[in-house]
Amino acid sequence: MVLAAALGISSFLAGGATAAGFFENKLAAMQKELKDAQEEEKEQLHWDKKQVRGLGDLLRRVNHLAIIVEDVGRSLAWYSDIIGFQQIQRPNFDRHGAWLTMGNIELHLIKGKPHTKRGQHPDDLIVCHLALEVTDASAVLQRLEQMQEVQQHNLRWRQNVSVPTPETSRTAKFESHTDGEGKVTQFFLEDPDGYWIEICNCSELTDFCLDEGRHVDAISPKVKALVKQWADRARQRCRAPFRTLRPTMAIALHQVDSQKLENLACRRTTYGDICQGFSVEQLRKALADAGNHVPVAIRLLQQVRAQEGKRILLPPKFLDNSKHLHQTQPIYMERPKPVLLGNAGNAYIFSQFV
Repeated sequence: MVLAAALGISSFLAGGATAAGFFENKLAAMQKELKDAQEEEKEQLHWDKKQVRGLGDLLRRVNHLAIIVEDVGRSLAWYSDIIGFQQIQRPNFDRHGAWLTMGNIELHLIKGKPHTKRGQHPDDLIVCHLALEVTDASAVLQRLEQMQEVQQHNLRWRQNVSVPTPETSRTAKFESHTDGEGKVTQFFLEDPDGYWIEICNCSELTDFCLDEGRHVDAISPKVKALVKQWADRARQRCRAPFRTLRPTMAIALHQVDSQKLENLACRRTTYGDICQGFSVEQLRKALADAGNHVPVAIRLLQQVRAQEGKRILLPPKFLDNSKHLHQTQPIYMERPKPVLLGNAGNAYIFSQFV
């Protein structure tokens, strides 16, 4: 009887221990799920669950980026030794190739004929690129300088100085590309095949880009479509009278508003602005023909480019690895000439800027 009681107690204790272990494991699993959910929520920081379109509710995250390279071994060494990617195993397919990981994204190297080549952008940073985020940009610069001195003597990089911080974006009226003050720190490196890698402290822009703290939802597609309709109607209404507008509102060159002229001139630092490629005197003539009315002056400039069949884009300046400011060269974007409806009035407007 004593033996039976002892066995009963032992079974009870064993059962209790088993139950305790079960609940401990269950608690640990729940804690892991909670941590994973928190990490997933952190990864989806740039995602608004209320705006689901297409496959948006089915997609989870970016898995990999694949690029075509001429020499897999050379590219593998570059991305491992300089950028810091780690090589991982790949399935048994294709004779040549390599897979690397940065932890939250993979890079797949495919042997073939690259779509680009090194040295195609000697004077600008208007490039396709993969951006990698860091928290200490000054440490990145220090490490690059160390690698350049010790082992990678041909290592070159550029620093973009055109993207403003949120504070600068809210306060600066015009852009400045002379130094990195008030800018997001962005280093660009070109790989052996001409692909570009950006290393930046881009997290500075997260709250600003997502409008955190303002509680304002993004403009819905319906609102965007409605605004576009309004803009199209406005253009249609002003198109006919615009052809005869210029002769009735033109003023003399000395009557041009100096502040408006200065504003148009300052706009030339913004990449893609219609004012790029025009001299101060050409801008002055446009304002004079428009009677100091800036929207009409912009229309005149747009029609000049439409007749020429091209746009002139001047990329922002950048700092090279020796911290010298690099002057950029204009990019000429060809486009088909539109069919011009009108008479000699349009030709007169164009001829003023030839």
